[in-house]
Amino acid sequence: MKIFKILGVALAISTSVNTIGQIQFKEDVPFQAVLDQAKAENKLVFMDCYTTWCGPCKWLVKNVFADQKIAEAYNKQFVNFKSDMEKGEGLEIAKRYNIQMYPTLLWLDGNGEIAFIVVGTNTVEAFLEFAENLKDDENTFPSMVKKFESGNRDPEFLKKIASTAAIGNYDNSEVYIEEYLNILPKEEWTKEENIGLVYTATKSFDSKTTKYILENPSKFDHELVESIKSQCIDNELRKVLASKSEAKLTELLATIDKYCPDRTEYKQRVELYFYKATGNKSKLNALASTYLKTSTDAELLNEYAWDRFENETDPALLKEAIVWAEKSVKLDKQYYNTDTLGQLYQKVGNMKKAEKWLAVSKKLEPKE
Repeated sequence: MKIFKILGVALAISTSVNTIGQIQFKEDVPFQAVLDQAKAENKLVFMDCYTTWCGPCKWLVKNVFADQKIAEAYNKQFVNFKSDMEKGEGLEIAKRYNIQMYPTLLWLDGNGEIAFIVVGTNTVEAFLEFAENLKDDENTFPSMVKKFESGNRDPEFLKKIASTAAIGNYDNSEVYIEEYLNILPKEEWTKEENIGLVYTATKSFDSKTTKYILENPSKFDHELVESIKSQCIDNELRKVLASKSEAKLTELLATIDKYCPDRTEYKQRVELYFYKATGNKSKLNALASTYLKTSTDAELLNEYAWDRFENETDPALLKEAIVWAEKSVKLDKQYYNTDTLGQLYQKVGNMKKAEKWLAVSKKLEPKE
């Protein structure tokens, strides 16, 4: 089993309205009609971009959107809209706004231009503050960027644009954050209020902030330093996958050796993922056979055992996948790896063992 790290206009729209005391979201209506209503009413659209499998998305619905104060503020101030990013028009919306993390909350003007973004969850108090700030056009992110580009370097303004950029994870957010960090003494970078800014500014090894931290690791929390390295490598991996270039992969593996010489299994995971994502089955099978012999990562073993189940028919390859699945179960018995093991046994015709492990999986399966 695979597991997964809006007046004339208003009359034309059917709405999906939650119960009293919750934000009244429009859903399953044309996105352009929502924008048209916002423009006609001179309001911003507040859009919840979610997926059905996203736990934090559900948390927001239950703990924030159902709050009485939030409902009163947002139903009055915004045209509220929600869309599943993995079906229907949501697919195009996700592409249009480059949405890659969930939940992503967008505030848009009637032309569909982004006024403000929040990536991830936040408190009721924070969402009330966002709404209050957005009553003033000067607090939209595009207005802040115009001020920045015109040369505004007031410390309070830099702090404001840096914090806004970090919350929304905007493109080029590190530019604004680094400008603010540059006016702070380096020892203040480690304060709790600045850690999020530091992390958002360290998306690549070329970042000035990243370079300073990696040159002075003893001045920072070890887990932060390691998280920054992982973030940079993950971003580089996205570029490599887009290029489908083995030469670029080799460069990335050398980068991992340079910055993370102790992460042998992490390096192997990157290499495996590249060949899996680019569809090079022969390279993938060869590397998996070598690397997974010594792996002690239950999820990694299950991932590639399931990949073999889905994509291979060769008995020898399936037999090897059974070994991985058995090892995964031994390391950490869960409903998904016992299911993988049962499915593999079924595929090779061993129905007795298949029934055994599929029954185990059923017992372990979460109720939700």
